[in-house]
Amino acid sequence: MDHHDIPRAEARRERPDLPDRGDAAPGPAALDRIDWEAFRLVAVDLDGTAAGPDGRVSPQGLRALAAAERAGLHPVIVTGRALPAAMGVWLRAGLSRPVIVCGGALTAWPTAGRPLRERPLDPAAVQRVLRLARELDLIPFLYGADGIVTDRPSAWRDRLAHLNETPIPVDPDGLTPVTSDGLTADEPGPVSDPAGGPAAPAQPPADPRHGPAGLAAGAAGAADPATPAGGPRGRPVYKVVLATDAQRAARVRPAVERGLADLDACCVATLPGLLEIVRPDATKEAALADLCRMLGVPREAVIAIGDGENDLGMIRWAGLGVAMANAQPEVRAAARLIIGHHADDGVARFLEAVVSRRQAR
Repeated sequence: MDHHDIPRAEARRERPDLPDRGDAAPGPAALDRIDWEAFRLVAVDLDGTAAGPDGRVSPQGLRALAAAERAGLHPVIVTGRALPAAMGVWLRAGLSRPVIVCGGALTAWPTAGRPLRERPLDPAAVQRVLRLARELDLIPFLYGADGIVTDRPSAWRDRLAHLNETPIPVDPDGLTPVTSDGLTADEPGPVSDPAGGPAAPAQPPADPRHGPAGLAAGAAGAADPATPAGGPRGRPVYKVVLATDAQRAARVRPAVERGLADLDACCVATLPGLLEIVRPDATKEAALADLCRMLGVPREAVIAIGDGENDLGMIRWAGLGVAMANAQPEVRAAARLIIGHHADDGVARFLEAVVSRRQAR
């Protein structure tokens, strides 16, 4: 591949909040003026970004991540998936930097015994979300340090387990809210589906891309004793995903947000049909900024690549924000570059071109 050709890249207008942006409307010549050697870290989302429609990072993608690692442009996996999913990519690509998982709620070395940074949900928030899930007929998935657990068999569970090549345990008892005066006295009244009537069955869309893993005992990265323990068997929950069909997810999102208004939790839409509940400070950009401080990497030396609502913050924060061709419109508008579609290995082709440019100088 010619090192002057960034595949399917489209330059975006200069924005004052992004450093060293060059021309107001840069073309190919302006791309050539980017000092690619100045970048030391590339933050890469998985679903809809590095992973293809089947939810996997292709062999070409793994080779490109490995080549970037060897070239000193260290990839950091930044994903909404649980730790085991990121660990698989980390190991196969031979990466060396920590991973950011659960949408920014957990940062860890995949092979270490403890997290570097964690932002678990408060137990009261977990119990409230579970109550909302029952009242709105949504399927809950609780994310722990080493995987995910749900309360019932479902098409979502089967599809997510298939995509991530790992079982998702069904543990209804583990998801039963802990009843105590402190947790139940201030609960609001029942929340109803805004459309009224019986809820539609919760089914995944044809192409979900979220990666799960089962919640097992003895996890690497067990929380400190002081960490809030709101999940199964008293273990921390970093986020809760509520699953249904895409139309219902959009319809019930306001009801979920109202139900969480008095708690330290927020709702983010990710894949069609999924709503993520996390702490407000459990974002990809906050986790990435903290990790870069730990590693001594300035934001100007960071590339961030993503496609969705939860990638928007890190794309705006990084020195170079990059969006996929399949990214949401607001993500495309915020990025400086738009690269290829995730179904066409857009990340792999972009990294190959960047590594080639670095080696040519």
